[in-house]
Order: sequence, then structure tokens, then C-alpha cells
Amino acid sequence: MVHRAGAGPVPIPHKQLTAEKLADAIRICLDTETQAAAQRMGEQISQENGPDVAGKHFHSMLPLDRMRCALEPKGKAVWRLRQTNIRISAFAAAVLVDEDIIDLQDLKL
Repeated sequence: MVHRAGAGPVPIPHKQLTAEKLADAIRICLDTETQAAAQRMGEQISQENGPDVAGKHFHSMLPLDRMRCALEPKGKAVWRLRQTNIRISAFAAAVLVDEDIIDLQDLKL
């Protein structure tokens, strides 16, 4: 994105990075046109509400159904019963173990 905007060099894959390629990339960064493009890009970014948008996007992509406890839907699942896909919260696990309904070895983080 930075390169397409004229604000930086072509990305160099780390396995292809050499001293010569790095020096060339630095020269591109020091070019006045590149710096002007980077300044424009920075101004555009500063006017965006990036962290808020990124946070909302991140949360919208979470697989909430796989993160909730099967027994206590408001609780977050931290354990899974072995041999199953049943996910349970720390509280639910503690109660089930305390009541001898399941064994501690039946749980997997």
C-alpha cells in the first residue's frame, strides 16, 4: 500500500534482503517525492478513525460461538472436554470437578 501510494520502496521479502537492496530502499525513502507522498499519506491517515474501525472489524470477525461456555453462555470458554468439542468456562469446570461430575484430566486448555 505504501509503495502503491508512492510513499516508499517496493517491499523486499526478508529472504531476498541484501545490503544493496536495503541501501536502494533507503535512498528511495530519502527522495523528496517519496517523502512528500508519505506526508500526504500521513495526513490522510490522521483524519481517519483507524483504531476504532480496526477494533470494530477485529471484534466482528471473532468466532464468538466457539468462545463461549456451553453451560454458561455469558462466560468465556477456557477449557474443552477431551474427546468432545464442548467448551466450558473456568467456573463451570471448577463446579463440575468439585462435584465429581468430571475429572480434571478430562479437561484440555
